[in-house]
Amino acid sequence: MLIQHPLIDHPNKIITVGNHVNVVGIGDGVILTALAREIHKKWPDWNIKIKTKGPKWMFENTPYIKEVEHGLIGHCLDIGHGHYIERKCRTFGIESPELRGSLYFTPHELLVATKTFDILRRGDRQPIIFCQNSTDNRRNWTRDNWAALIDALSPKYDVYQVEQVIHYNRFEPGNPDDQLPNLYDTVPNARQELRNLDLRRVAALQSISKKYLGSNTGFMHIAMCFGDDNFIHMHHQYGGNDEWLYPQANNFWEDATLDAVINTMQAKWLS
Repeated sequence: MLIQHPLIDHPNKIITVGNHVNVVGIGDGVILTALAREIHKKWPDWNIKIKTKGPKWMFENTPYIKEVEHGLIGHCLDIGHGHYIERKCRTFGIESPELRGSLYFTPHELLVATKTFDILRRGDRQPIIFCQNSTDNRRNWTRDNWAALIDALSPKYDVYQVEQVIHYNRFEPGNPDDQLPNLYDTVPNARQELRNLDLRRVAALQSISKKYLGSNTGFMHIAMCFGDDNFIHMHHQYGGNDEWLYPQANNFWEDATLDAVINTMQAKWLS
């Protein structure tokens, strides 16, 4: 029997999920896709409506989402501790959900993504999606470190840099004294053909690549939809925080040495 909840419309068999605060991040939306999937698995006959002020593209083509509406819900979908997906699922009595989002693409979108890599790749090198920047400067590693890591991976991989449009003016143009890269810095040995693409096309490419490097957590949430081969480099203050970090990913902190990161990634991706 379906639990009683203020966002469940029993006569019309509609479950509404969304955010109760004004968040517009990619990760917030991807987490909602996980919640919608887990609700559908438990109650496949019910329709799911999304309410969000964030991007809508990630809900396109999802067969069990009936409607996507701009706005906020009046109830916090967040109970207890653990990963955000676990906490939101727990609100509907769902325990042990799969910790990844679900994005759906048309056959044409997947064909375009596949052909894009076929055209761009050098030899038989596999593609990696890379987003160096973050909306929080404290999460950024140095450009030289990224370049050295890409060099170490280059015998087997092509690394394609993508960007997220940043709307947080307090992080632009950055403090020249903080020794951190600018938000839009280009890592010189990363291939640049994929910059300035819309996020849905980047997500389709990520579904083909299945590997991700970077400091941008929004792209990490996207990457986790398609596989576990990801690493995220974060500020040390987030160490031990299990609210949104994925245990399947490879997480490094700002005090990790370049050699330690290279050795780890070579063992995982070049063995």
